[in-house]
Amino acid sequence: MKETLLTTKLLVPRLPVQHIPRQHLIAHLESCKLFPLTLVSAPAGSGKTTLLVEWVRRTSMPVSWLSLETGDSDFTRFLTYLGASLRTLGIHLSIEELLSSNPTSPQERVLIPLINDLDASLSTDVALVLDDYHLIESEAVHLILLFLLEHLPQRLHLILGTRSDPPLPLVRWRARGFLSEIRAQALRFTSPEIQSFLHRMQLELAPATLRHLEERTEGWAAGIQLVALALRHHHDHDTFLRQLRGSSHFLLEYVHEEILANLPQEVRTFLLRTSILERMTASLCDTLLERTDSQTMLKYLRQANLFVSALDETGEWYCYHGLFAEGLRYHLSQQEPDLVSTLCHRASIWYEEHGMLFEACEYAVQAKDVPRAIPLIEHHVRYLIGHLEFSLLHRWLSQLPRESITHRPLLVVASAWLLFIQGQGGYREQSITQLQEGGQGHVEPLDHAEWAEAQVDLHFFSVIQALLTHKSSQAVALAQRTLELLPAYREDLRHLGSLYLRLAECAHQLRAGDFAAAERGLIEVSTQTNAADYPLLSVLAMTDLAELYEAQGALPKLARLYQQLFQLFRSKNLALPELIAWAYMKYAELLLEWNQVDASEEALKPALAASQQSQTNALMLSCRFVQFRMCLARRREADALTLLHELETGDESTEPGATGGIGMLARIRWLLHQGKLDEAQARLQTSGVGYDDPLKEPPGAQLFMLYMSLARVLIAHGRSFSQHLPIKQALTLLDRLYPLYEQVGFAGRIIEILLLKSLAFSAQGETQAALSQLSHALSLAEPDGFVRLFADEGEPMARLLMRLAVQKPGSASYIRTLLDATSFASASEQEKEQRQHASVSPPPLLEALSAREMEVLELLVAGAANQEIAAQLVISPNTVKRHVKHILAKLAVTNRTQAVVRARELRLV
Repeated sequence: MKETLLTTKLLVPRLPVQHIPRQHLIAHLESCKLFPLTLVSAPAGSGKTTLLVEWVRRTSMPVSWLSLETGDSDFTRFLTYLGASLRTLGIHLSIEELLSSNPTSPQERVLIPLINDLDASLSTDVALVLDDYHLIESEAVHLILLFLLEHLPQRLHLILGTRSDPPLPLVRWRARGFLSEIRAQALRFTSPEIQSFLHRMQLELAPATLRHLEERTEGWAAGIQLVALALRHHHDHDTFLRQLRGSSHFLLEYVHEEILANLPQEVRTFLLRTSILERMTASLCDTLLERTDSQTMLKYLRQANLFVSALDETGEWYCYHGLFAEGLRYHLSQQEPDLVSTLCHRASIWYEEHGMLFEACEYAVQAKDVPRAIPLIEHHVRYLIGHLEFSLLHRWLSQLPRESITHRPLLVVASAWLLFIQGQGGYREQSITQLQEGGQGHVEPLDHAEWAEAQVDLHFFSVIQALLTHKSSQAVALAQRTLELLPAYREDLRHLGSLYLRLAECAHQLRAGDFAAAERGLIEVSTQTNAADYPLLSVLAMTDLAELYEAQGALPKLARLYQQLFQLFRSKNLALPELIAWAYMKYAELLLEWNQVDASEEALKPALAASQQSQTNALMLSCRFVQFRMCLARRREADALTLLHELETGDESTEPGATGGIGMLARIRWLLHQGKLDEAQARLQTSGVGYDDPLKEPPGAQLFMLYMSLARVLIAHGRSFSQHLPIKQALTLLDRLYPLYEQVGFAGRIIEILLLKSLAFSAQGETQAALSQLSHALSLAEPDGFVRLFADEGEPMARLLMRLAVQKPGSASYIRTLLDATSFASASEQEKEQRQHASVSPPPLLEALSAREMEVLELLVAGAANQEIAAQLVISPNTVKRHVKHILAKLAVTNRTQAVVRARELRLV
């Protein structure tokens, strides 16, 4: 035996450069002195050796290290290395002498003297680390270890690092408190650890990308490192992670070289052929592989830590680690491509025999077994439509030949829905023709009944189509006709039909302006359809309610509704990206209005992810627009400008009222923010809207925003250039809009009209008229907590609010909230950070305020004008001006708004 080899095996490995300290696991290992055996057992690449090395470097306990190899399964060699490792602790035992005198009887004549010598030699607690113990295959060595552990000296503690559990009585030792364990679950990297690891690799990821990385790797250390290395060569991290599969070359090599290559052929075959399964049970695996001992194999895989997890307490169902399974499936497709469809066919049969028709359908589709797949898909059509599972329905139907769909009634209905969701025209007419032709071609009663029932489903679809295109009268007529067609014995469909009719009636009530009745009906539909396990109508009812509450300015109701919608997503496992993106985007918009900017930013993250997943341009633009508004609120101009370019690039619509108009709306907001009024006015001239447009009914949400942008530009232009005509035009527009929204009770729109009228009157010098309009707006806005609608108007609104505070003492707290938000919007990022960190104290006053200056400051904070302060303190206006000038200088600010903020920071008021 070469001395260099022996020395290498006894050396503690070096810590990797990107090592992340794991204090909680180090503390766990430090308790090894309380146990004879500590087992660190986890799959390849979980960070076992790195953890043990870190502990050895940090512990005060003497530790001996032995790295094992396959050749160490010989018991003589194992004992020789064991003795050499113990000598590093200063324990000199005559193992070679014992072995030479008793070469065939290690237990009685070698181990007993060895244990006695150890017991006599140890004066303090020591630890012996045996790393890579899974490489030991010899029964003789396992017996040595078992005997050693059963008679272990009290001061010797054994630590095993292994990929698989050793054949030792772990259950018995666990029950006796003999054993301490660290397993795969504990070794998984947490989010902060992943972030620290990536930082050390000089790789910074966005929070959403970081979460995606954690989900894809499931905290697997080797997987994180391999993916991080690959990310260095990709600029678009999100796209790379979305496309990441177990077939990525670096993962393939790892799975093959580090895992599969070291396994017996029987185990490799089992892993590869069962990798087609999302979850496994012994009976299913037996059917798949035509064997009878899968339970034994599954138990072995779990004990061997081969990326297998139990899904239940009884150990009946198992699954593979996601990336590992994808890697296995790739190897299977390369090695046995013709076997994949056979395995999927067998899985489909097993699932159908066990009553799991959804899974049976999935594997029939994967097997490309069309005759088996068609009836199974038909069984699920209504469920998938009712649960908005259109992506899955599309995937299943896309695997079928076109001619097989046109001859099956329910599949024709499913195709109509998919075409509608994808925004393709002619779907309903085409489907009706197919259903009529199909019904005429079948004379058998059963076949004819199938086609007739499918026509009912098509009527349901037509009702939804009419509702989504705002044809409420047509929707009511279609729903009534559907109920007439349904036979009395189909109670399930009749109940569903009555809910469709109720939803259509609510839509008609909304268009007629009967909002109270519509609200009651929509709440009723959302409750009943939820209970009926048909969330499609529940979601439609909730989205109608959301539009109603938003227009009415009922923000607390709106918040509760979104929470109910999110709960519906979770309880029904709805995964429609378009719907998720819309709901979270609208919730983020609501939180932004309440000035909860951080919470709004968090809510927008799932909206952005879902909008990208859906690839729906309008949704992606809407999410970016909310993000753009956040950046303006925080005065992050660079980020806002980047988003503005994205919005304008993605704006494909030239129609003013369309969603594509977001690009123009964003540009006008930006130009107003920058004070570039001529450019803003020029942009609006191309929008197709004018201040004198003949308006007979309330414009929709997007068009209303465009009119409000026009009013803001006209007011700002008149204020900046002292021109009355633009302000007069703005007031003309606002006066036209006001009664349209007042007659339908849309308070949210009315508030915005009123606050803009107050700014217009103020710009004309009509202060009392301005305060009157603003007072009316506040009385409507305060109960629902509007903030950003006022704060985004900046300094002109702040001046009006301060003046109004004197007249409306009952709203002082609300006005103070609005003023704080206004000053926050106008502050720099550095100032905001200082306010947000309690540990950062504001700088002290340059000079103390006098008693009179304190009196003036209190009235200034209350919003009083110089004339009002002079009257109340019985001093001249010039004296007030002088006091205000001194106050601004002492507070180190330049205007009244900043003075109010600074005074509150210093707790002077």
